[in-house]
Amino acid sequence: MIEITAENINPKEIAGIHISTSPAKSRAHQIWQQFMLRCKELEGLEDDVYYSIQEYPADYPWEVYDPTAQFTTWAAREVSKNCVLPNGFSQTEIKGGLYAHFIHKGTSASISDSMIYFHAQWLPKSGYMIDKTRMHFERLDRAFLGPENPDSEEDVYIPVIPNSK
Repeated sequence: MIEITAENINPKEIAGIHISTSPAKSRAHQIWQQFMLRCKELEGLEDDVYYSIQEYPADYPWEVYDPTAQFTTWAAREVSKNCVLPNGFSQTEIKGGLYAHFIHKGTSASISDSMIYFHAQWLPKSGYMIDKTRMHFERLDRAFLGPENPDSEEDVYIPVIPNSK
């Protein structure tokens, strides 16, 4: 059983590389390979944590699973607000606010099991709904042992707002 809590977080400035992708043709591994080769070029790093970010368009089909639906995925690090970006990097802000938070333990491929639990079990009973205006992200610190390691841990953050129903 996954323990999920609602937590307020502060905004975070992040810099990294992003790409358009879909669930059916995920290109996340490509962006991470590219980012890991170049992340040492970033200056003004705030900590030793990596961020895997999903930025969904306003019309993303949350109600019906569409494996071809496009969204933007980022490989990033937290940086100071006025850092100088290397060529090919972008900077944005993870907005602060209320997020559902849980720890996924397992391979990156098995995160779908945790997400199914979140969407099918926890979210309908929680009194919250997804905030479609903010990014979703995973925080990868020293507990993340690699995408294929079954002992890896990822802190998952999904933006939520109180359900108005």
